[in-house]
Amino acid sequence: MHHSIPRATMLAGAFLLFTSGAEAAGFYLTAGLTGTNVETDGLPEAAADAGLWASGDVQDTAVGYQLGVGYSFNDSFGIEFKYGDSGDGEDTIVFSDGFDSVPVNVKASIDGFTLYGVAQGSFAPDWFIYGKAGYTFQDGEVDVSAFGYSESVSDDDDGVALAAGLRYQINPAWSIGGEIEYFAIDFDGGFEKPLRGSINLQYHFGS
Repeated sequence: MHHSIPRATMLAGAFLLFTSGAEAAGFYLTAGLTGTNVETDGLPEAAADAGLWASGDVQDTAVGYQLGVGYSFNDSFGIEFKYGDSGDGEDTIVFSDGFDSVPVNVKASIDGFTLYGVAQGSFAPDWFIYGKAGYTFQDGEVDVSAFGYSESVSDDDDGVALAAGLRYQINPAWSIGGEIEYFAIDFDGGFEKPLRGSINLQYHFGS
């Protein structure tokens, strides 16, 4: 029995370390810069179906932004709703009919809304690690242009979204963090499933 007090003290200390510094319940705003892997999928196959040849798919990391609002229920759990715009991923794809070749500028982008449940914990004073799980509604768009002619096509998709990140509390009102997100959507095979990294600022009301 003489080991029970030290053991209980150790567990209590670990618990306090994990939960220390967590912010109070309340609303917060978040805004950040994003980098999203924007990759189309199937352009060569679609060209082949039309009797053409295409040099490949769009493969680019697009720079965009995201804005959101969240609410912390307590030290560990919250909810977040945000909008993100990937910006344009861009590539030059060569199309050919076997006789002539045409370089075509192709831009692809993904934007939409995501609702997350958030779980977090503090592993050191002012440092937090968190995970998110939710559902996303996104619009994928591809713009094609050549010789002054342009055409756009878009599609909607929705699915599961997952995220994880690290955040530092600068002061009671402001924090900064890095995050990575995964969207389980592919727009009926038109895009590879997006992966997004971001750097975000948060403002916590009532702090």
